Amino acid sequence: MTWMKIHPILEEEEERARDLFEALDDKKVEIIKNGENTRNKVPRRTKSDLNLFSIEKENIRMPGFNNGQQQAPISIDINPGDSESAKGIQDFLLSIKRECSDSASGPICIASEEELCKNLKDLFSKPVFWQSFTSQYPLPGDMPTSIPDFLAFLAHINVQKLEAIDYFEDAAKPKEKQIAEIAQYFNSPPTTRSALNFLDMKNVFLPCVPVPVRQADLLGTAYLRKRGSVSKSMPNNTAMPPGREFLLLSGRNSVSPIHVDTAGQLTWIIGICGRKVWYVPSDLNLAAHRLATGGSQFPEHYEGGWMRIIIEPGDLLIMPPGCPHAVFTPEDSLTAGGNFYTSPHLGTTITTTALQARYGSIFCNEKLSLQDYSHIALVLEQCQGSFSNADLARLAASEPHWDIADPLNVKVEALSRDNADNSATCSEGESPVEGREDDSRKRARTVKKGGKGGSRKRGRTVKENASINTKDHMLWLRVLQYIRRAATELEVRLTKGDS
Repeated sequence: MTWMKIHPILEEEEERARDLFEALDDKKVEIIKNGENTRNKVPRRTKSDLNLFSIEKENIRMPGFNNGQQQAPISIDINPGDSESAKGIQDFLLSIKRECSDSASGPICIASEEELCKNLKDLFSKPVFWQSFTSQYPLPGDMPTSIPDFLAFLAHINVQKLEAIDYFEDAAKPKEKQIAEIAQYFNSPPTTRSALNFLDMKNVFLPCVPVPVRQADLLGTAYLRKRGSVSKSMPNNTAMPPGREFLLLSGRNSVSPIHVDTAGQLTWIIGICGRKVWYVPSDLNLAAHRLATGGSQFPEHYEGGWMRIIIEPGDLLIMPPGCPHAVFTPEDSLTAGGNFYTSPHLGTTITTTALQARYGSIFCNEKLSLQDYSHIALVLEQCQGSFSNADLARLAASEPHWDIADPLNVKVEALSRDNADNSATCSEGESPVEGREDDSRKRARTVKKGGKGGSRKRGRTVKENASINTKDHMLWLRVLQYIRRAATELEVRLTKGDS
């Protein structure tokens, strides 16, 4: 109103403006229609197909450790030269590549802690894969993230040498390498050197195990339950199971042929630097049995083909027990990993361990130890009360496999009569299962005193081997006892109507 007082509008001008607005209002419909006609005559810009990005989950790559940089294509051409071992590796890689199919089912892809926990509480028959896991859950801050830093730390804590497998010379004969030699090896051009794999390394850094994996691990729970105290005066060696985390330091072009990880354990892997390629059968239902009976060098014998999983820095892979796999390292890499047990997979754990006991190096690249039997027995002893009916059913179903894997059936020739007499006494004070002890005594007593057939492997005498075999057998009996107890417990629950 103030503006109108300072600059008044003449009555004639106001009337002219009112007439103009009324005329425009009358032509409103005509103006809108003309605008639509004009718009239809303007050509639209078409989008290039190159810009139509898919947003499917498997096509998304979080930056993680690689900072979003474009990765070079993976090549399996290792340039074997005149090395017969290297030529064998090249043939194997070409063979397994032919068996990989784009149509084959891939791993179980997850992207959250909730999904990881859900899978760990269930029975999964394919590997679980989480891309860029460490972008959400970083590794400990002082964990070396490069090979030079890793070797520098080993030198700092006075580690002088590591055991290496040379795949271009003789993979069956590991060789020792000084830390200085290893540093020189990784500083040299990859095309001028052999393919070394350093596998026998415990993780001496802070734990890298994902929290849900640690919480699901039955062996850690079993150790704590057996300890039964939080007193500081308790010996520390009873608090947790000994080193179950490992590190893999691998040179470019190193290969691990098809094998199964030892003692029926689940395995987790986290990439730290460099890339590795995991090859896994698409159908795991019969894969472990196929490996046990057919050997490890024939990927074409696995029905359903193979899947290829590329592990980049920051990725997490979890394999179920009894999962045959081969590993190729296309570039120098450092990887963390570990083993664990879960309730839903215990039946598979028992079956896989039985196959390893029966078929040995054909099935697995490691040997079963007394500690492996002890860990399985401890888990069954301390955790069986928390198993679901489905867990108990799978455990009871594994008895036929365990029954034929009695280590004493294979090693009885190594026992002398004196040691056979001692086998009636369990080293841990537990009574054996009825019906099995008598059979073992009869078999053991058929061995003549001083008879041949024993082994002096690694300088041990026949008597020392016999003692170890006896302990193996007693632990085998304990596991059998718990398997049968699982069947009885399941029957009781079902009788009571527990679902």
